[in-house]
Amino acid sequence: MKTASHKGFCWLCRKVKDTFNCRGCHKEFCLSHLQEHRGILNEQLDQLTNNHSSLRQILIELQLPAARNAPVIKHVDQWEEKCLEIIRRAAEECRQDVLKRSKEIVGELDPVVVELTAKLNQIRADNDFNEVDLAQLTKQVTQMHEYLNQTPNVYIHKHAQLVNNEIQTVSVIRREKIESKRGAWKQEGTIVAGANQQGEQEDQLSGPEGIFVDDNKNVYIADLHNHRIVRWDCAANSGTIVAGGNGQGEIVDQLNCPTDVLVDKEDQSIIVADFGNRRVMRWNGRESNDPEILIDDIDCWGLAMDNEGFLYVSDRENHEVRRWKEGESEGTLVAGGNGQGSRLIQLNYPTYLFVDDQQSVYVSDRGNHRVMKWTKGANEGLSVAGGNGKGNKLNQLSFPAGVFVDQSGQVYVADAGNGRIMLGREGERSGEIVAGGNEEGQEAHQLSGPKGLTCDTDGNLYVVDSWNARVQKFNLVLPSKFSVSS
Repeated sequence: MKTASHKGFCWLCRKVKDTFNCRGCHKEFCLSHLQEHRGILNEQLDQLTNNHSSLRQILIELQLPAARNAPVIKHVDQWEEKCLEIIRRAAEECRQDVLKRSKEIVGELDPVVVELTAKLNQIRADNDFNEVDLAQLTKQVTQMHEYLNQTPNVYIHKHAQLVNNEIQTVSVIRREKIESKRGAWKQEGTIVAGANQQGEQEDQLSGPEGIFVDDNKNVYIADLHNHRIVRWDCAANSGTIVAGGNGQGEIVDQLNCPTDVLVDKEDQSIIVADFGNRRVMRWNGRESNDPEILIDDIDCWGLAMDNEGFLYVSDRENHEVRRWKEGESEGTLVAGGNGQGSRLIQLNYPTYLFVDDQQSVYVSDRGNHRVMKWTKGANEGLSVAGGNGKGNKLNQLSFPAGVFVDQSGQVYVADAGNGRIMLGREGERSGEIVAGGNEEGQEAHQLSGPKGLTCDTDGNLYVVDSWNARVQKFNLVLPSKFSVSS
């Protein structure tokens, strides 16, 4: 606790006296205040002992047959009851909405049904009808059935979204900074591609943008200024050209400033946003090695694919995102499409995309310095990161780029203008820095213009460090073991 006394400056009374140095906090105390300091430490020790005893009791309870009654399980029980109550209340509100709307529909359909009944009785009595008459009448009846049956689905979808949001906010299990599978990442990245200056050699990149990492941890990179897609196999020292690489051009086997890439797990084909040629290309399908144009005349930047195989493409020129099914000529609007702007129904130069298992679309809304989430079928988006103007505060972004969302809904953003990777959560006002943010530079703990962003199956982050012409991997560190320090 203390060393021999000597003349010094007491930390508490602020006077020069015979003082003793505390070996723990390295502060100087006179004798009377040293005893007071010791008393405080004893109180902290008592509290620690009580917490330790409580922890031991919990561990003992969890080993007993009645473990389901332990406090940690009761937290889950309480959460279950709250969730069920929310669902019951929402279901009753939904019933009332459906009943109210059904009465309105009855008023709309009843005259039509009466008229149709009379017509059916008439043609049966006259025995004067053919296939065309039956087809028209069948279509009328089918349309009325569909109109009637869609009512509960509309209100169920509406209330389901409200239930989901409310359940997330009433959870009694506190989210910690380190939660679920997510731990923390090493602050120094490991280079997995490039970093040999800007260039066009096999071990170089030039202005890289989008990234895709497959299940074997092979890295696919949109090598913008080299007009090619390169694959760096796990632990490789150089890359392999898998698309383009035949010079800048518009011939079908050429690329012009590709910005994003993904691999279709169904057929292992490589899909490329060929930004400079205003088209989306596909390479190396199982049936043919010849590249083909999937979508033409589109100001494409970012790509994503959902769990049903639908392709999503951001269109900067039209400030929108569309979902495409093979063979479609226009696609389906899923975000934006209401002109350039900053309202919740608008986007401003959308770039990178992510689609989760519920087919919610996350968009890097570059011109608005925010990331927007559009749930499936929604008419407007929700800001889940940034949206407070351009800046470097924890609630701001500057030209956001790559975006990734983990299984718990946490949003990771490549904050290009600030040289950092940000973590945000829906409903929270500010985020936290998980990588970079140490001024721009070339050191392992620095980023310079981060663009593409993704995560492998082990939770490690991959960042396209564009201005450094490299890809950095930030390894996840999980708190897997607890030990008592000696």
